[in-house]
Amino acid sequence: MDPSRTVDDRRIWPDSVCTACGCLCDDIVVKVKGDRILEAQGACSIGEGHFLGNRRGDGPEAWIHGEPANFDEAVERAAILLAGASCPLVIGLQECTTEGHRAAVELAESIGGGLEVPGVSATILSLQSVGEVTCTLGEIQNRADFVLIWRADPVRTHPRLFSRHVLEPRSDFLPGGRNDRFLAVVDIRETTTLKEADLAIPMDEGAEVEALWLLRALVKGIAIEAEQIAGVALKDWQALVERFRAARYGAILYDGRSNGLSVRGIHSLVRELNERTRFVVMPLHSGGNGVGARNVLTWRTGLPGAVRFVEGQGPLSSDAGLPSATAADAVLVVSGNPMVMDNEPTTEVRRKIPRVLLTGNQEPHPQAAEVVIRTAAFGIETSGTVYRMDGVPLPLRAVVASRFPTVEAVLRSIEHRVRERRA
Repeated sequence: MDPSRTVDDRRIWPDSVCTACGCLCDDIVVKVKGDRILEAQGACSIGEGHFLGNRRGDGPEAWIHGEPANFDEAVERAAILLAGASCPLVIGLQECTTEGHRAAVELAESIGGGLEVPGVSATILSLQSVGEVTCTLGEIQNRADFVLIWRADPVRTHPRLFSRHVLEPRSDFLPGGRNDRFLAVVDIRETTTLKEADLAIPMDEGAEVEALWLLRALVKGIAIEAEQIAGVALKDWQALVERFRAARYGAILYDGRSNGLSVRGIHSLVRELNERTRFVVMPLHSGGNGVGARNVLTWRTGLPGAVRFVEGQGPLSSDAGLPSATAADAVLVVSGNPMVMDNEPTTEVRRKIPRVLLTGNQEPHPQAAEVVIRTAAFGIETSGTVYRMDGVPLPLRAVVASRFPTVEAVLRSIEHRVRERRA
C-alpha cells in the first residue's frame, strides 16, 4: 500500500511501528484523517490506547516557572541553567529516538555533565560478570520448543508476544505451533500468564534468588534433601529441570525491571543449561526506546548505563564521578517523568534542584519543572530509529504532523545556545 494513497479523505499508513511495549509490533495499519488517528488495525488494547489516545490541545509550547513562554525563551533559559551548573545531569531518554539519544550525548559532553539511562545499571553489572546468551524474537518464534516466563506477565504487558513470537507461530522446526511448544511460568502471584502455563509454579514472595540457585544446583545434578523450597514442592522444581533437559531449544523470558542478583541468577542458569542443550534468555522491556538509549550510549562512550564527561579526561564511568541526584545542581529530563530520580530519603532535596523537562505528554503540568518544553509525541509524531527489546533496530515514521519540535531538535537548539554563550 502506498502511504500517500488516500481513501475517502483518510490517509493510510501500513506497517507502522507501535512503541507501546517492547515488542514494537511493526505490522500496524494506521488510518488518519486530518490530524486525528481514526483506527490502528492489528494493534492490541495497549497499542490502541497509544495511537488513539493522542489528543493534545492548543496550549503554549513552553513554560518558565509555570508561566507560558515561547520556544526561544525556554531554550535560552534551559541553556543558562545547564551551562551554569557545575554538575548537570541528563536523565530519562525512554521515549526518544536514537537520533535524540545522539543529541543528548553530545549535549551532556558540551556541558561537562553526566548522562544516565534509568533502570539498566543493575542489569548491566550482572551481565558484565556473567555474560548473556541471547537471540532475536524471530529465532524464538522459529525454534523455541520450550519457553519459561520468569516473574513476568506478558499476556498483560506484551499482549501480542505469544501470538506473534513465542507460542502460536508455526515454522519448519515447529509445524504444530502451540502444540509443539511447552510453556512454564514461575511467579509469586496468580497472573493471567500463569493460568495459560503447561507447568505453573507459584513460589513464595522474596524467594526468587533461592529458587534460581536451587535450579542451578539441580541442573548440575547436585542432590537436594528437602521436601519444599521457596514454598514449592521439590518434585515440582525437579519436573521443571526435566523439561529443561528435554528441550531442543529453550528460551527464558523475564521482567526487564528485575534486580541485579536475580538477573545474575537467570543468566548463570542459562549459561549452565547451554552445557547440555541450546538455551537463550531475554528481558521483557516495557515500551519506548530504552534499549536504544543503552546502545547509543555504549557505541558513543563505551559505557552502557551511565557516563560522566569531564573536560580533558573524556567519558568516565559512574564509579569515576557521575553526580548523584543530590549532588547534581541541574537536571535535564528528556521525555520522561520529572520525578524519575525521586525516592523517599531524598525527595525533598531533589525537588529543590532546578529541572528542565522535555515532554511529549498530552497535557504536561506547567509546574513540573523550572522549564518545560513540549515536544512531538514519541511513536506518533516523530520519525527515526527505535530498538526492539531483542536489540533489532526498526524505522519509525510519523503518522501525524506535530506543531511541536522533536526531542532531537530541542536538544540541538539547547546545545547551540550553550556553545554561543560560552563563545
